Amino acid sequence: MKRIVIKRPYHVEIENVEIPSLGPKDVLIKTKVSGISSGTEMTLYRGTHPNLKTRKWGYWTEYPIYPGYEIAGIVMEVGRNVKDFSKGDRVVGLGTHGEYAKIPVNDLSKLPNNVSFEESTLAVLGATSIHAIRRANIEYRDTVTILGAGVVGILAIQHAKLSGAGIVIVIDLNKERLNIADKLGAEYTINVGIDNPVKKVWEITGIGSDVVIEATGNPEAVKQSLLLVRDRGHIVVLGYHTKPVELLLGDDFYHKELEISATRATGPIPGLPYSYIKWTSDKNLKEAVKLISNNDLKVREMITHAFKYKEIKRIYEEIDKGNLKGYCQIILNWE
Repeated sequence: MKRIVIKRPYHVEIENVEIPSLGPKDVLIKTKVSGISSGTEMTLYRGTHPNLKTRKWGYWTEYPIYPGYEIAGIVMEVGRNVKDFSKGDRVVGLGTHGEYAKIPVNDLSKLPNNVSFEESTLAVLGATSIHAIRRANIEYRDTVTILGAGVVGILAIQHAKLSGAGIVIVIDLNKERLNIADKLGAEYTINVGIDNPVKKVWEITGIGSDVVIEATGNPEAVKQSLLLVRDRGHIVVLGYHTKPVELLLGDDFYHKELEISATRATGPIPGLPYSYIKWTSDKNLKEAVKLISNNDLKVREMITHAFKYKEIKRIYEEIDKGNLKGYCQIILNWE
């Protein structure tokens, strides 16, 4: 089988390897499509992912690295203890870019017939944004400001509305992404190349935003979040950060009595007691698939580019150099 590997920073290849053997709770998928999560994958491509230095978390600690975590395809084989999946099932899950993927059963969801493989790749980051919105504790008719109109930011718009937000404001520099945000539920979009976002948010709200979701991974956006949020408001850091964020805690954070929360991937690990945590990562993934199937989570407009997997070197280079304009979800075809 062929799979994508990053051998070292700025060096990506397609290699030939054996199809993986399964553990008792694994499922083998024949990949139809995979989604590029450009934020994470660029940190691996550039060598800036923090865990490459700290090596604290047990994944992506050294090269070679096998990128990707949005795989959709057909079940070919299941481990001996797998009960809920069978050969021929259409599925989506957290697997790396390759012709085949071995995925633990808890990282997998079946697909309804009305959800295409391409659309389903957005269920993984759909689950990530679900978890972030739950961390935000949005109350009915709250104003929510989202910094960053990338994939997770645009998904967060829709989840915020489903959670009862009254007004959603989206801030970005990319006009194509802001157009998508406008189509998918944002009441206001602010282009930072044209308007002062802090001034505009305060003009709209009068008191600042109840909730601010930072979805850029840019340290300056975290600092700006403290200016956008109201007194005793809540900031959720959804973007993945590879550089330090410098905050003067004795300024807005202190005087506004702010709450800042982190949000990690698709949620807590499966198997935790329901009395302790209701929504684990496996449940969030299945919920995202259900929302896409019911058209409550609209993802078709977010798919802006599709390529053959063999083009991965050029795709990474164009994303890295900023030459791939107006992209949101990028699909790799494996057939």
